[in-house]
Amino acid sequence: MKSKLKNLFYLNITIIICSLLLLQIMVVILSWMIKTIFPEFNGRSLLSGEGVRWFLGNFTKNVASNILVWIILLGLSWGAIHSSKIIQVLKYSHILSYKERLGLQIILIEIMVWFSGIVLLSFIPHATMLSITGELFSSSFSKSIIPLIAFIVLLNSISYGFIVGRFRKGSQIIEALSNGIKQITPYIIIYIIFIQLFYSVKFVLLI
Repeated sequence: MKSKLKNLFYLNITIIICSLLLLQIMVVILSWMIKTIFPEFNGRSLLSGEGVRWFLGNFTKNVASNILVWIILLGLSWGAIHSSKIIQVLKYSHILSYKERLGLQIILIEIMVWFSGIVLLSFIPHATMLSITGELFSSSFSKSIIPLIAFIVLLNSISYGFIVGRFRKGSQIIEALSNGIKQITPYIIIYIIFIQLFYSVKFVLLI
């Protein structure tokens, strides 16, 4: 059953990637055709000298964004969660061992400490993470909320894994985080293709 679901997942990912690549090719060809047939068209061709320079020269700039960093951080967090097996403890009701109970108690304390720190840095008057105008949103806090959550989940999962004995060496943690990145690789590929397509359309239409 798991094998079938995995095959279906990768089939859907492949379809999405191929569709995005096809759209990218269509944008390139159509931008050239329209500009050739209608020179007065208020747009740019991706096959012109300017278009080729933009496509190759701005690729890294287009792809490098907060979203890509968020995806990577969430992947690292998922790797730690999955390998520590904390989800199984929370999902399935069974008699917890001493180490499992201790692990949950420790991460609960850690979460309370993290929460207290966030409150002190973000929710009191003149807090460090507030914007210059004292607002919560459009501040350092709002910009860092996803990385902050990812790091909290990551560190708590590693703590739990150490306590219950699933992580005994640093190499096991690195392996767990690497497996998390491996699992989100399809989403990274989709993001890279999609974001380049998005900016290609903006370039052609002078948006």
